[in-house]
Amino acid sequence: MIYFLSGRSLNTLESILFVAKWFGILSLLLAVFFSVGWRILWRHVHKLNDWVFPDLEGTWDMTIHFTKYEDSGSKRAPSPGTKNATAEIKQSMLKLSMEVASEDSESKTIVAKPKKDPESGRPILFYAYEVEPHDNGVDDPTPYKGMALLTLGIGSSSKLSGNYFTDRRTKGRFTLVRRIENASAKK
Repeated sequence: MIYFLSGRSLNTLESILFVAKWFGILSLLLAVFFSVGWRILWRHVHKLNDWVFPDLEGTWDMTIHFTKYEDSGSKRAPSPGTKNATAEIKQSMLKLSMEVASEDSESKTIVAKPKKDPESGRPILFYAYEVEPHDNGVDDPTPYKGMALLTLGIGSSSKLSGNYFTDRRTKGRFTLVRRIENASAKK
């Protein structure tokens, strides 16, 4: 085999160096593909978004519908609300993360696991996160954790939505809409 690739017979040291050189070249090509090349492939072979998992990278406008439960005498009274935030999804061939920033907190990814629903085939994102509240002197500034199950919209790769809960005993719904970047602003 090495004779075929090199065009001549190699001794043991030359064989090892030859294999190491080609292994290095192959490793470099794979590293380039897994970091940026896959996105080019995804752009040109649109069916990969259906067959594997869609490219979610980008900026998303996020609405957080929440229900806090506040102590009110002998029972806990629900206190609903809505907040707007911005989510930044970063995705590579092997990793996915989502950072969220709102007026009064920021969150970072603990785990983001893309998956396809076994029945419908719709893309799902399991998202575990940690929220770091800004210390505004009113709310508890202690970090807390949450979990969400987000589903991509039917026939659309520009909307994610799903329910969430936190270890602060809050729950609600996330709705994310992909921000359409202005083509003239990119120039």
